[in-house]
Amino acid sequence: MEMSSVHKQVAEVCLCMGGRKFGTGDILTNFGEQDYGKARNAIYRLTRTGVLTRVRKYPGIYRRASKQALKQEIARKNRKKDCGWDKLWRASRVMLTFRAEDLAIATGESAVNTRSFLTKYTRLGYLIAMKDKAGTQWRLVRNPGPVRPVDPVAAKEAR
Repeated sequence: MEMSSVHKQVAEVCLCMGGRKFGTGDILTNFGEQDYGKARNAIYRLTRTGVLTRVRKYPGIYRRASKQALKQEIARKNRKKDCGWDKLWRASRVMLTFRAEDLAIATGESAVNTRSFLTKYTRLGYLIAMKDKAGTQWRLVRNPGPVRPVDPVAAKEAR
């Protein structure tokens, strides 16, 4: 199980618990996971983000900041991590005119992934390819914003 899913699970347990104060044992008992090390780490991370606070007078007792803070933390953990194409999109917005190799180096993506990104977004009309003696350069011609546009046909097929 990934750390983010354990982190989210612990946050959900804290949200479901009745009172505002509870102990580490309460969380671990309700958590139901055999790997308590990951759950303790998730509790520590929730205290670092301010969602839970330790009660100084009693070790191992935590106070929930608010239900809203826990809900925001759960929503934050539900967000998808950036994929390579998101990085490529943001870099192309910054660079405006670039070569495939420069884009791959700037983002740390493979040359194959970069080429497929360039081919796809050229076909969708966001980029144009300009050929010269030194090779091919791409230019961003449509910039709808920081969020990478999704192919409407592919999005329909995925549903």
